[in-house]
Amino acid sequence: MHKLYLVESRVEDFGGNQVASRGVGPEEKEYLIRGAEDVSDFLEEEPLDLGKDLEKFPKRLRKRIRELLEKYITPSSEIEDLVAESLRANEELNKIAMIDTLTEVGNRRFLGRQLEQEFARAERTEKPLSIIFIDLDHFKEVNDTKGHGVGDRVLQDVAKLFKGIIRGQDTISRYGGDEFTILLPATDIEGATKLAEKLRKGVEDNMLEEYGVTASIGVTDSIQIESLKGKTNSEFLKELQKLADEALYAAKKGGRNQVSMFSSF
Repeated sequence: MHKLYLVESRVEDFGGNQVASRGVGPEEKEYLIRGAEDVSDFLEEEPLDLGKDLEKFPKRLRKRIRELLEKYITPSSEIEDLVAESLRANEELNKIAMIDTLTEVGNRRFLGRQLEQEFARAERTEKPLSIIFIDLDHFKEVNDTKGHGVGDRVLQDVAKLFKGIIRGQDTISRYGGDEFTILLPATDIEGATKLAEKLRKGVEDNMLEEYGVTASIGVTDSIQIESLKGKTNSEFLKELQKLADEALYAAKKGGRNQVSMFSSF
């Protein structure tokens, strides 16, 4: 069945008529016809069956309606294909927006989303969430002496190295510049520190001799934030990042190329 809706309207620059599809259901098509003011006498509260009710209109209007329908109405299958294609494109754009294009790991936006998801999981399962902050030592000297192209390659190689060391449930992000962040669900501070040491050793073994680059790493977990119990998720997450960053600073201050663990106990 074809349903026809009539709405009084006037569009001067379109010869007095304009058509747009109203929507497509699984078993029928509904159309919105915007026509000249002389269709106002034929307005119906219920949709009109094109097979039966089209004859109610003057001959010249019937002809115009048929012409407009043929020209402007999109078949339901085409509309469904366009909607599916649009959804796929939006999904792909969302993924791209979460990726650091240089290193092909998550970006800071991705980190924010993952922090919220993993924190919710930690609360639900009552298991700790650990976070690792990594800063590459002497990276600026690589850019200054060897050029930014070499610096970019170092970042790419380090990201690839980290992805090969972390576990399947862990997520890595490039926090910015030469800083990386790794989230470790269901992992306490001791377990996170062991993994952090593997990351540090990996950078030392693969980057020190050729590029002079090492890694300073700070580690903490959600158990350390007893003082924020009852606070909002946003406050908790900010504090978690702050503590990991403080641990990273301690590693830098302590001589670099080391892992520092923030513990409130």
